[in-house]
Amino acid sequence: PTEGQGGWGFGKKLMEVAKWGNVGRYLDSGDRVTGDFVRAKIEHLGLTLESPEGIAAALSMCVAEMDGWRVDFLRRWTEQTPGDWFRMSKGQMKGLNLPANREEVKNFIRFAKPIMRNEPGPFFSASYQVQGRRLVDSYYDQRLKQIDSVVAELAASETWKEACAAVQLLSGAGQFVGGQGLLTFAYGVCKSDFTKFAPRLDV
Repeated sequence: PTEGQGGWGFGKKLMEVAKWGNVGRYLDSGDRVTGDFVRAKIEHLGLTLESPEGIAAALSMCVAEMDGWRVDFLRRWTEQTPGDWFRMSKGQMKGLNLPANREEVKNFIRFAKPIMRNEPGPFFSASYQVQGRRLVDSYYDQRLKQIDSVVAELAASETWKEACAAVQLLSGAGQFVGGQGLLTFAYGVCKSDFTKFAPRLDV
């Protein structure tokens, strides 16, 4: 608001004192859908969100979801995975899976590489710019080597900037994908309970 226009005389002062952040982020419908999925998958894997292994799996899925794969492509991958692997049982992601650990990521890479070389696509959502084939050609393998360090950096974070920087250590996870992946993890999966992954984090 501009001071003096349309009764917004308080605008300047409001802008000076306001603290901007993720107020209401827990209401984001996409975060809630992905959060339900990730928590169900973590339970299926026999992990807890408070453990480093659980955080690594959950964060990996949140970032993979932000990589922008089309639902039909994820469904094709899910359908060819072993029958005892996770498939969401309800909701908007019913029947889907996202790679969460080494075995699943390696399976996804083996599945996706030949398809992306031999079929025209599209493989990604048109919502925003994506990393394309680099994800399966190199980034996903690199992330497997990086995720433990990322979880440790995230646990030591005291500010939101530090937390975002930790997630952005994952290959191909820039400011948008890394930041949004962290938001989905923090608000959608952990339901704003930051003590699960970063006890000293002040947001």
